[in-house]
Parts: sequence; C-alpha cells; structure tokens
Amino acid sequence: MTTMNTCSSSLLLAVAAAAVVCTFAPSPATADPYLCPWRTVAHPEDPFIQNLGSWAVDQQHTVMHFEKVESAKAQGVGQCTSMTRNYELIILASIRGTPRRR
Repeated sequence: MTTMNTCSSSLLLAVAAAAVVCTFAPSPATADPYLCPWRTVAHPEDPFIQNLGSWAVDQQHTVMHFEKVESAKAQGVGQCTSMTRNYELIILASIRGTPRRR
C-alpha cells in the first residue's frame, strides 16, 4: 500500500508542478521577440514566490496541500526589465491528511 501512496503522491506532485507552468518553450524559428530568457529566481523562499505556489496548488488541486516552492525560474515578457513575468515553479505538495515524507 505504501508503494501505491508514493506513486500517487509523486504523480499528483508532478501534476501540481506542471499546472503552474502556463507557458511553453517556442522553437528558435518561432521564438517570440518579446519573451526574455528564463532566469533562476535567487530566493525561492521569498513570500511572493511562496504565495504564488500556494495559490497555484489551491487553484488546481482540492486534495493537495501546499508545502513550499523548492525552486523557481522567471521569464520577462515585453521589455526584459518589465514587471510582467511568466513563472516556472517546482512545488512540494502532499495529499491532504497524509504525513509528509522526507
């Protein structure tokens, strides 16, 4: 039974992480000139990033419980210095009511 719970948790975590990625990587031939390169977020523990991850899990999964954002990347849209960003988050989440595994 533990193997099944582990597989289900892993699958749901992967789905939660995939749900946050709302953009796709265009091929170089069709690359949008208004998309800047992806950059690693230096401090994923920043409250803004953590709140964004929590919001994403809450929007997509009623059975998942947000734990934390493990890592994050950001991509500017428009002028690379603009505040408009796409985010790619790696989220640690668990099924509600199950203990977190370390």
